[in-house]
Amino acid sequence: MASLDLPGTAKFYEAIQNLEGPNPISVIVQEFIPGRSLQTYINNGDRFLFEHVCQILIKILDVLQSLHQHNPQVVHRDIKPSNIILTYPDNPTEIIPGIHIVDFGAVANPQVQDGGSTVTGTYGYMAPEQLIGKPTAASDIYAFAVMAVYLFSGTPPENIATQDLRLLIDPHLE
Repeated sequence: MASLDLPGTAKFYEAIQNLEGPNPISVIVQEFIPGRSLQTYINNGDRFLFEHVCQILIKILDVLQSLHQHNPQVVHRDIKPSNIILTYPDNPTEIIPGIHIVDFGAVANPQVQDGGSTVTGTYGYMAPEQLIGKPTAASDIYAFAVMAVYLFSGTPPENIATQDLRLLIDPHLE
């Protein structure tokens, strides 16, 4: 994380750990990003126009592409509306604010092998391979797609039925 300095991500400052004793703690200190999460907009009942959702999603994909092409590759493992911050635009004529992906506490380095597996993420957004502790960059894209369905339909993933590990999204996107 210390080497990560990409547009659309919070700067990493320090990792603090105390794993001894009855209350172990691990904290990541990152840059504060002023703005509101997509989840805040959803919770407030705000709905975006179709073209605005598309612009937001494209900006998120740009950041994910940078993360996945970083050396070493960064797999976020917890892409969801509460981890996407819309920043206030510097230019007041901009309709869509900037996008930042935050909360890198679940980041996986796919180059680390045989270190055990930890399943982390948010149920409903986790890809099948992530559920068994083998996340890849595709796992972030799966979570992104689930989030896109949520933004377009207003239906959270926990309210979408599944069959054979597939979300049944058709009724929600009419």
